[in-house]
Amino acid sequence: MKKLLASDRTVFVDDDMVRKYVIKIIFQMFQDKFVPDVIFGVTRGGLVPGIYLSHALGVPFIALNDISQELKCEYKEVLIIDEINDTGKTLSEIARKVDKDLNVRYAVLIENTASCFASDYYGMNYNKFEE
Repeated sequence: MKKLLASDRTVFVDDDMVRKYVIKIIFQMFQDKFVPDVIFGVTRGGLVPGIYLSHALGVPFIALNDISQELKCEYKEVLIIDEINDTGKTLSEIARKVDKDLNVRYAVLIENTASCFASDYYGMNYNKFEE
């Protein structure tokens, strides 16, 4: 079971929930007609869901170990996944470093709707300022 801290709230996510959220993300991507050529998982939290997505979609997976580096790759359709978008700081930093020639979408297992960054796909959403 993975413990995710979102401000003053704690969310526990077990493997079954990760799988459920990954399926929801895949469904949203297909509704959006988006099929990535590659999946980048933000180390550490994005690794497990990223690998699940990679296997389900049959596309390569790459661990994104250093978000301070510019993100370039030979692929054009890119999905970046992390476990939670709480404040938006991590995904905003990544978005600033992405090669502008790439079509990048962002997915998270848990999305805080009050975040400064809006993910394209998510397994569950909440607003940390509401009960």
